[in-house]
Amino acid sequence: MPPKPSLRPRQVLEEDKLGKRIGHVQFGLMGNEEIERLAEYEVISDRGYEQPGRIPVVNGVLDRRLGISDKFNACETCGMRMTDCPGHFGFIKLELPVLHIGYLKQTVAVLQCICKTCSRILLPPKERLKFSKAFMHPITMVDTVRRGGVFKKVCACACACACACACACACACACACACACAYTAMKQGRRAAS
Repeated sequence: MPPKPSLRPRQVLEEDKLGKRIGHVQFGLMGNEEIERLAEYEVISDRGYEQPGRIPVVNGVLDRRLGISDKFNACETCGMRMTDCPGHFGFIKLELPVLHIGYLKQTVAVLQCICKTCSRILLPPKERLKFSKAFMHPITMVDTVRRGGVFKKVCACACACACACACACACACACACACACAYTAMKQGRRAAS
């Protein structure tokens, strides 16, 4: 006969009894040095197995130091079996830069807000100063949501300015003047329309 379950209510732990609280969680991408430090090894071979024994190639993509995928062997890094090994990772040094697909939209947005000739942001000086102050505000520097909002406003203003003047300048001064004039005219046009 199975034992009867206890009818006592579960004990609820209060925050002050635990003694620790999570202050914040931050997500981000690791840098090259951090990836190399945390990785088990550098993957230098694109081959998976050596034939005819189907043994994983050392320093390859299926090296047993990264974990295993069969029930019979143990991981060479942690010594655990397939069910217990969490898996490990290596790194590949790339010859050319690769764009992260998660940031492609933002990268294109930034590039559309910059003059192709002089590399300045397509904003009049007053707007540039206003957004610069917004980015340097202490709250904006730590709050990523607020920083993202300012970034979107900059892109919207710069893209509107770029569309209005189609900035084909020869120098930074001409670019700033042409953009400032077009942006001001566009802003006054919006006020007159509303």
